[in-house]
Amino acid sequence: MLNKKGAMFGLDARIALAIFGALSVISGAALYSAIQEARSTAYYQNATEIGKAIEAYYLDAGKNLDFDNSTLGYIKAEDIINNTGENNWQGPYFSAEVKNSMTLNVNYGDKIIGTSIYVRTTADWPVGRSNAPTVCTLPDPECYNWIVLDAASVDEKQHLDKIFLILDEKYDNSDGDNKGIIRIKDFNTTTDDNRLFIQTMPYIQ
Repeated sequence: MLNKKGAMFGLDARIALAIFGALSVISGAALYSAIQEARSTAYYQNATEIGKAIEAYYLDAGKNLDFDNSTLGYIKAEDIINNTGENNWQGPYFSAEVKNSMTLNVNYGDKIIGTSIYVRTTADWPVGRSNAPTVCTLPDPECYNWIVLDAASVDEKQHLDKIFLILDEKYDNSDGDNKGIIRIKDFNTTTDDNRLFIQTMPYIQ
């Protein structure tokens, strides 16, 4: 009888351990998912803050940020950090390190990523991640400022892929890489040239 009770106790203990083990796995997965969700939200919010900086610059200067003449569709992102000649400039409008006139090194909490501002259409872009996004012809009400995060390594490329999938599901119902307010382009599938696009305010002339 004692042996039977001991056997039953052992069985009960094993069942309990199995249940606790399963719960631990579920809890661990849920925690990981929550962390990824929080990280992705931070990326979106940071991009939104850059969008607000563009808007603040527009309100002070009475015009949108200038294009960088050397590259079609790139905005002089530096102007939201440094005054490069605008009389009514009241910035800085955002906190980041200036990498060059077009690119800021922005701290997204877990990584510092090179970030630019492009003007591109909100219409659907060509299908396929290797196809470039459609350039706007101004004036066009579909021309918007896009915050663009550019991978600088294979690790960052994989990281931006994960961020894209979460944000695309959250804000665009997973509508794909070429439509909605969250898009991604992979200009070279064998290297790290991966860019995550987040739509902000219209480019107003």
